Amino acid sequence: MIRVKLIYLVFLAALALFYVLYIDTFALIMLLCALIVPLLLGILLLILRCSSNAVLTCDNDNCAAGESIPVTISVRNRSPLAFPQAQATVILQHSFGTGKEKLRLRFPLQASNLTKITFYVHAEYCGAMEITLKKVSVLDYLHLFHTNLTIRQKKCSVLVLPKCVPLPITSGSEPVFFPDGDAFGDHAGDDPSQIFGFHEYSAGDQVSRIHWKLSTKMDKLYVKEFSTPIHKSVLLLLNYSSPAKESMQVRIQKAETFLTLFYSIVCRMLDEQLSPVIVWYDGQKQTLMQYLPESTGQLTEVFRSLYETISSMELDVQELMDAVSEERYSSLTCITNQLPHTLLEIVDRRLTANQKNLLHICSQEEDPEQIAAEVEQTAVIRVHSGRLQEDIEQLFI
Repeated sequence: MIRVKLIYLVFLAALALFYVLYIDTFALIMLLCALIVPLLLGILLLILRCSSNAVLTCDNDNCAAGESIPVTISVRNRSPLAFPQAQATVILQHSFGTGKEKLRLRFPLQASNLTKITFYVHAEYCGAMEITLKKVSVLDYLHLFHTNLTIRQKKCSVLVLPKCVPLPITSGSEPVFFPDGDAFGDHAGDDPSQIFGFHEYSAGDQVSRIHWKLSTKMDKLYVKEFSTPIHKSVLLLLNYSSPAKESMQVRIQKAETFLTLFYSIVCRMLDEQLSPVIVWYDGQKQTLMQYLPESTGQLTEVFRSLYETISSMELDVQELMDAVSEERYSSLTCITNQLPHTLLEIVDRRLTANQKNLLHICSQEEDPEQIAAEVEQTAVIRVHSGRLQEDIEQLFI
């Protein structure tokens, strides 16, 4: 635009000199036209600005890491004139990244019509991608002036889910017996929805449990034995902190590994028809977050909440113990990138579970550190950033 303006000023100066040297009506008309045309073009741009707007939309509010996200800019031109050149400036920022990426898209505007421009954004990391439509500029026919259209919706955010890594997970922990379970054990109990066996009537047996059809056939009174319901209760405890001494690249790798490990484990649990109790402490809200996802749709919402909380996680021992210490679990899996003494004590000694796992996330450069407290009941697995499948040879849940 600057070069066009300079050329126009040189042309205008030449016309003025031509009028001074040759005082004539034609020279005057040419000079007046050169002065009036830009004014008319400016008026047309003003009309366009008052009657048009732009909207940024994204059809999908979530996608998987590594996928391309379609994003659409819709520009409504209500003026009767078409404009051959418009430009949209888009800013892309991933919350894990430190820099911003700028895109410039050029397109024509049709007269009295809706123009849609679709482009694709590549999501490298899991987390959140924020897309901002900074401005939409339209040039006049001579490229002397431009105007910025009103943007009705300038931001959209896309939740980028981790790629589900096929971890070698085995549902091998012993179940816990509960009176309100959905599955049934191999010994007698009190749930009338599943019959375990029969025995002859004796004093003290409930009359309501007599199996009359069998008793008539056997000519003796037989009583139904009901199965004991069982339930495989799984606790997933999350703890993450980001030390300031670590570089940004290391923190990004650890956070990516933490979220991918969490998402992959829960996906596998859901495939095994297990609904894990997911617990972590939100330091910003100062509350214990508890979820029980039963589908991938619910898991997406849990991941969204976890991602928003990851920078403010804390370990509140009292809150955690008040919420889960009285429960008994089939398996307990703790995912953490730090090994404080209090966390090891909670997992290994104060929580009750038939199977206990502690997944410690560390960077590639870290040397294995001595565990602060000796663990006796917990299987500790060290997971290096980006090496989930190599480090986890078998995980029992």
